[in-house]
Amino acid sequence: MVGLAIYVLLAEKDQRVKTAAKKALILFGLVAILIGGLETLDHVVRLLLRDEGFYSGAYANIIHVIYLLRNVCYLAMGLTEAVAFISYIKGSGVNSAFMVHEETPAPAPVPAAAQPAANVCPKCGTAVDPGVHFCKKCGTKTTQ
Repeated sequence: MVGLAIYVLLAEKDQRVKTAAKKALILFGLVAILIGGLETLDHVVRLLLRDEGFYSGAYANIIHVIYLLRNVCYLAMGLTEAVAFISYIKGSGVNSAFMVHEETPAPAPVPAAAQPAANVCPKCGTAVDPGVHFCKKCGTKTTQ
């Protein structure tokens, strides 16, 4: 019961699992209180009645039925937590320790925009202003 309480308070962050675990914890607590009270009642009845064990046997049978119900509650709690945990794992995108990354092809490089060719003299390599047809340094005709 303490483990379930710690699980509810600390471990889970998913509201669906936390809600189901809280309900299971409340149900478990109520059944535990009921069983404790009935066991006490059984002991009191056994002390008070001296009837060859008829009534105390009847009370013992009732308590055994309640133990059976408690075990059914344990089973229901376990199933509820298992179903909630499975839905948590499926819905939350929890990844395994060994993640497989799918390779996506890199986008094709975009060619640079065609820049206008720098106006240079084909002979000496000196920069020539746009619109000028001859090199100022060597006098060679440019290709404009």
